[in-house]
Amino acid sequence: MDYKKRLDEATSLVHIQKVYNEAFDNATKEMEDEGQQLVYEDGSINISLSLADYSLMLSAESSAVKLLGNKDKGTWIKSNFDSFIAQRLKELTQTSYSIASPAERIDYAELLFDVTRQTDEENWEYFREEEYIQARDFLNYGYYSRVIMARAPGEKHGVPVGYIQVRILKAAAPQLLYKDFYHKAGLSSVDLWEKCEHLKEGSPVYIDVIAVKRKYQNNKAILNLIHQAMVDILRDIFLIEKSSFNIFAVGVTNKGRKMCQLLGMEKLSEVERGEGINLHTRTLFSSNINSFEKQLVKLRP
Repeated sequence: MDYKKRLDEATSLVHIQKVYNEAFDNATKEMEDEGQQLVYEDGSINISLSLADYSLMLSAESSAVKLLGNKDKGTWIKSNFDSFIAQRLKELTQTSYSIASPAERIDYAELLFDVTRQTDEENWEYFREEEYIQARDFLNYGYYSRVIMARAPGEKHGVPVGYIQVRILKAAAPQLLYKDFYHKAGLSSVDLWEKCEHLKEGSPVYIDVIAVKRKYQNNKAILNLIHQAMVDILRDIFLIEKSSFNIFAVGVTNKGRKMCQLLGMEKLSEVERGEGINLHTRTLFSSNINSFEKQLVKLRP
């Protein structure tokens, strides 16, 4: 079993790409140290492997061929290496996008607070929220969320450009969301939320925010990641709920209302809140996870 495991590891694409990755990184580091240009104006990549790096690649290919006894293995490795180089070229010349989750990043709260502040300032002139409130809400109610990241060519770390926040609602919260009754009664939205740790079967779910910085709106890659992030969050919730549950959302902009309609959600109520620059329309929508999931599949990029 141990030999079979080592054989699988030695001949896997992951292992081969790891070897090539080391060779690529060594080559690019040498070029950077020597002041050579990594990417030409026409977008082509300038990669020159040192003798040691090239020998490393040949050794990996030779070992794989011997272990598998496959004459075509070398061609297969070469084609995968070409794909790998193309991917690295893309990383060096194009902005890449990814999803950050609280389960995977220790700096997640910092990223979430940063992008929340930026998108709120772009969309709400009167909106100012203290970090204490943000931290408290994240601790109790913010786990079911995702941050969309963008990393420009040459940057080591990406920056947050959008986020999705889903809340767990208390059992009676939907009745207070109807016609904005909770606000008229002097309650705040946090009064409707259930702590994430108290999620149970049948708990209603609330899509609180889907926000993207203006610079990155109407970006196909971002839209794809929003879809994936929503699927990921609902999957996490369903692992605990394990049965049907209702989903609610309030559209406060035309884009928000259109998104709810595209997701097949039913309009329940519509009221105006505030006055002057604060005046806006709030439209409550709802759906069931089964219908919502089917619509998500239809909208899959």
